[in-house]
Amino acid sequence: MAEEEKEKILVVEDELELLQGVKKILTKQGYQVETASDGIRASEILKDHRFAVSILDLKLPGMDGFEVLKKVKDTNPDTEVIIMTGYGDVDSAIKALKLEASDFITKPFKTEALFIALKRAFQKISIRRQLNEYTTNLEHRVMIATQEILRRKEFESKLVQSSIDAIVASDGSGKIVFFNQAAETIFGYAQSEVLEEKNIKDIYPAHIADEVTQNLAGGTSPEKPMGWKETHIENRNGDTIPVSFSGNIIVEKGEVIGSVGFFHDLRELKKLERELIQSERLAAIGQTVAGLAHYMKNLLNGLEGGIFVANEAFEQNDIPNFKAGWEMLQRNVSRISGLVYDLLSYSKDREPSYEEAAPNEIAEEVFRLMEPT
Repeated sequence: MAEEEKEKILVVEDELELLQGVKKILTKQGYQVETASDGIRASEILKDHRFAVSILDLKLPGMDGFEVLKKVKDTNPDTEVIIMTGYGDVDSAIKALKLEASDFITKPFKTEALFIALKRAFQKISIRRQLNEYTTNLEHRVMIATQEILRRKEFESKLVQSSIDAIVASDGSGKIVFFNQAAETIFGYAQSEVLEEKNIKDIYPAHIADEVTQNLAGGTSPEKPMGWKETHIENRNGDTIPVSFSGNIIVEKGEVIGSVGFFHDLRELKKLERELIQSERLAAIGQTVAGLAHYMKNLLNGLEGGIFVANEAFEQNDIPNFKAGWEMLQRNVSRISGLVYDLLSYSKDREPSYEEAAPNEIAEEVFRLMEPT
């Protein structure tokens, strides 16, 4: 907010209550605010002041908003203009945008909408100033640099100066000429220890260093960049770090001038993968235990049913039903034994054996279990 506090904003609105409300909101945020309730007053203010942003109503008495917009741009083309327009008056907003207004908000608007529009406006101003500053510095650099330094700077300008990925660039011989902050973090070397001191063979994985070196020696760029591939590096401390690598040979005017490599640190991703696998394993164990509990409960029900049938038959000296209850007990004991063997088989990763089964026998047993109930 430090830079924005120094910026001046012109608000032009004929509804005095809205005008004072906007001024109060913006002043509270630290902006320097000038106001005008008509286009003529706005024109007079523009003669003596320059504004970073102008918030402008299109429907004004005396001089309409489009004329004021033109005067704002004539006074300072870099002023960002935010149009306030009534709901449904989109055509006027589009016309204002064609006259180089940067944004518009519809009335009635919420404070949040105003702040969003201002944020976009100041972002444009910041980018424009950075570009102007960069252009000025670059022109000065061109004036005082030799052809070799110019070529080096132009090469570096193609790279992202700040990235979450490690960026390592070399000249045509493989000597490292660019080493960003992320590269310092991953490889463990300071820029001063690497630039012009080390070759890519010193820090790249051997198979990638060989591929890049061969392409540099060939004098031409390969048809396709080296696509992303998973590998690992050993940093200065000897730690093995999983990374994803991509790179390319840099060619200028048909001549190979160097290479660039991008290393994406996969340590956090691998950690998340391990945690996900562990979470899925625990979930699978939970599902297995639940399934086993349900199956064992069924077996216990079968045993209890068999005991019930056998006891009832025994008391009534009913030999056929006693035999049926005893058979139910034997079958469920056999199933418990089978479950134990199945678990042992599963733990040793054995191939399952298949056999025919009679569904009617299962239905008959269920019937017998439920008949007393």
